[in-house]
Amino acid sequence: MNFVFFDTECANCLGGEGKICSFGYVKTDMQFNVIKKKDILINPDAKFLLGNVKTGKGISLAYPLFKFRDSKKFPFYYAEIKKILEDKNNIIFGFSVDQDIRYLIYTCKRYALKELSYNAFDIQLFDKCICQEKNTHGLDFLIKKYNLKSLTYHRSDDDAYMSMEIFKRLCEELNLNPSDAVKEYSKCFIDNKKVAKDFEERKKKIIEKQLIEKMFDEFLTPMTINDITNYDEFFVNKKIVFERKLFNENKDEMMLLKEKIYKKGGMIVKKFEDADYIIVKYNSRYELKENQKFILYKNFVKRF
Repeated sequence: MNFVFFDTECANCLGGEGKICSFGYVKTDMQFNVIKKKDILINPDAKFLLGNVKTGKGISLAYPLFKFRDSKKFPFYYAEIKKILEDKNNIIFGFSVDQDIRYLIYTCKRYALKELSYNAFDIQLFDKCICQEKNTHGLDFLIKKYNLKSLTYHRSDDDAYMSMEIFKRLCEELNLNPSDAVKEYSKCFIDNKKVAKDFEERKKKIIEKQLIEKMFDEFLTPMTINDITNYDEFFVNKKIVFERKLFNENKDEMMLLKEKIYKKGGMIVKKFEDADYIIVKYNSRYELKENQKFILYKNFVKRF
């Protein structure tokens, strides 16, 4: 048996969909003697967005961007990567490997390639199990902890090599040989089929959320009703706001309710502070301003 430690880098991960620009791996025997170390540069067929949206800081990849753009696209390397990951003589490892698995799942779907079939041992999860801590440690933290000589960050084969070194130190700390470690901590294996299923469910939830947001925007868009014969004194010139969870739970019903509100002379607003009537499911901690009023949703709909 051999060990294969792998890592990926992405040009961007918009929507959680990693556009892979490198796949690096280190293949060793069971004594960690390196058999092969390789970094495969891949044209991501996407723009590079390496900055962090929250902090404004970004990462620096190990190569100039033109090196990636001048490389072949993922399908060209698919057979080579498939052979590495699916070889039954290889035990696959990665650090926070569920992310890399998701990126590979997306990339295969993106190019209509058959999904890869493999399980991978997550070294980050292994460390968490050993330390019995709530939070996980990052790769850079563990490199410093074990006084390892850092290689080039965000170079996939170097990150894979550092993952190998950390796994080695963890095994030494436990006084376990590596083959026994993967057996004893088998719960650290990540099933790529389960990750694929979770990936699809997550995508479905994202699409559902986008649909709800689109409907909510439509719900907030004012209507023009010229017929005043149905105006109701309770509604005329009154601004009405709904707790957001009410819309999420009753979106189809509330889309129909919108027209009824405008026909009676009312209008729907987004902010609590702008409203005359605040429609809630049960109660609210919002402190009412003068002339504002809470109305239970079940009582509000009885007015139509």
